[in-house]
Amino acid sequence: MSKEAVERLISSGVCPAERASEYIKQLEALSASISSKRLKAEARLFKAFSDPTRLKILKLLTHRKMCVCELNLAINTSQPTISHHLNILENAGLIRSGRQGKWIFYSISNDIVSYLLKGFKNSTLHLEGEMETT
Repeated sequence: MSKEAVERLISSGVCPAERASEYIKQLEALSASISSKRLKAEARLFKAFSDPTRLKILKLLTHRKMCVCELNLAINTSQPTISHHLNILENAGLIRSGRQGKWIFYSISNDIVSYLLKGFKNSTLHLEGEMETT
């Protein structure tokens, strides 16, 4: 944002600052305080939660640990597709894998994931109720 644009914001009353240069410094400091490492981790989470198939996998895994073949049957899709989704979920830290003999089983990584899924369910039920009344 240019100094001139900030000055226009200030003169219009939209911006609470009195001087453009001070406000620009405040914005730069605010931006610098946001960790790019943290943003990347959060983006991975949002990516993982943004796909209906991945959400279904997570909901299935809240019931018990499962291997790829079980998830494949439950979701009725190909093994490479399931593996792709599992990779995204694992990279986001939402699930973990463990070998048992020649099988690899997947499970929810911690209770926070289950808590988030319940929160999503409650939020969507609330939003659906609001949409019905409008």
